[in-house]
Amino acid sequence: MLHQAAERFYGCTLLVCTNYRPKTHNIAQLRSLCAQQDSRYFDNLTSNTKFNRRSFQRLKHAYVDARYSEHYEITKEELNWLAQEVEKLQALLVLGQVKVDDKSNEITAIPKLLSRLDIAGAVVTIDAIGCQKKIAKQIIEQGGGYVLSLKGNQSSLLR
Repeated sequence: MLHQAAERFYGCTLLVCTNYRPKTHNIAQLRSLCAQQDSRYFDNLTSNTKFNRRSFQRLKHAYVDARYSEHYEITKEELNWLAQEVEKLQALLVLGQVKVDDKSNEITAIPKLLSRLDIAGAVVTIDAIGCQKKIAKQIIEQGGGYVLSLKGNQSSLLR
């Protein structure tokens, strides 16, 4: 399950940042692609010690071998380290959802959602409806950064 969680977190990051998710279960490749978007992904599941390299190799092979090979083994220490690393990976990716009130729109829901999330150090991406000064200010006040989409009708902002 750790392999699948890591794969999902990497895949979601790639979808948000690039609008593309390769059809692969290779978490080393997915990590590399995510690191091109944000260097913090390179630090995650690093292989700077023999133990870390071995643990990451076990995670890479877990997708198939843990289910189909009677020879697959992983120690409790490796499993604990990998679980901690996957939790760190999850922390790089924040997702949330709130219901939009009747007779309202996302502009009023976005600040509510942001107030529920710990976005300090995160980059928040929002489509064009979220391109509001109040929303950008809230993101900054909560310690985050942002990428807000623009439509062509915002000519003073679009360059």
